[in-house]
Amino acid sequence: QCHTVKCSGGSCVYSAKSGGSCNDGNSCTVNDTCSYGTCKGKYTGDGYETNNSCAQKKYLGGVNEGSTWITKSATISPPTDVDWFYARGYEGSHACVPWTKQTYYFKVRVYVPSGRIFKACIGNGSCSVSCKIGSGTISLQYTRKGTCAYTDDTTGYIMVQAVDGKTGCKSYSVSF
Repeated sequence: QCHTVKCSGGSCVYSAKSGGSCNDGNSCTVNDTCSYGTCKGKYTGDGYETNNSCAQKKYLGGVNEGSTWITKSATISPPTDVDWFYARGYEGSHACVPWTKQTYYFKVRVYVPSGRIFKACIGNGSCSVSCKIGSGTISLQYTRKGTCAYTDDTTGYIMVQAVDGKTGCKSYSVSF
């Protein structure tokens, strides 16, 4: 579909075509176009792109201590895509018994599409992250040591990427 054929006097010349629409067979791409004999589409990504580095991380929202999980969906597209996010965890109460420890956890769950293997990472307010590789549900958390009578809000950094080398643009979910 991305080549032209010109035959004359019993011999044919095949030429690579540039321009014109084609179908690359990848459901994750749009606007497929011939480029030097190869059909190439543009990956659609998701509403968070570009978030391929920690410096480009996108905000997912904030959750209050003790409230229900917040869930957001995204896609890994193209297969080499890396998604970086951050979310805020807000302490519910600053009250505690003096001279006691105040500890809480910032938790994240990544729901990986069926048949895929992802790497998911979490960082406590920085790009320095702790990671797990898996399928199904990947659970991550870090411990936040608090101080009585002070705001102990936190910012969790989250990184997600596919590590199985497969193509596909099925959504995954991040809950926090």
